[in-house]
Amino acid sequence: MILQKSSFFTIKHIKQEEKGIAALLEINPGHTIFEGHFPGQPVVPGVCMLQMIKEVAEKALSRSLFLQEAAQIKYLQVLVPVAGAAVDLNIEWKTGLSFNASLKEGEQTIMKMSGIFQ
Repeated sequence: MILQKSSFFTIKHIKQEEKGIAALLEINPGHTIFEGHFPGQPVVPGVCMLQMIKEVAEKALSRSLFLQEAAQIKYLQVLVPVAGAAVDLNIEWKTGLSFNASLKEGEQTIMKMSGIFQ
């Protein structure tokens, strides 16, 4: 499933630089995923956070990507979808398509990871 096309999230702002990508995202709290994850207490699934990173990288690079390796994934806080709330996504390129990424809500880091796209 392509989350952005299913209106799971919206890219409000995206900036690509030589060393990485910075994006501001808004998650749709009314998306059907939250009917099952979890009814009455919605939480963004970890796999959706990984998919958002992939989709933002694809948009910035204008190409399809495959997440070849995901390492050091740390979920530090739950991400509760709230209407109008902004989530910062940062991707820092290391060599080639290897990267470090993080999702933050305000000053609070929600998750961070390193990986390699192909």
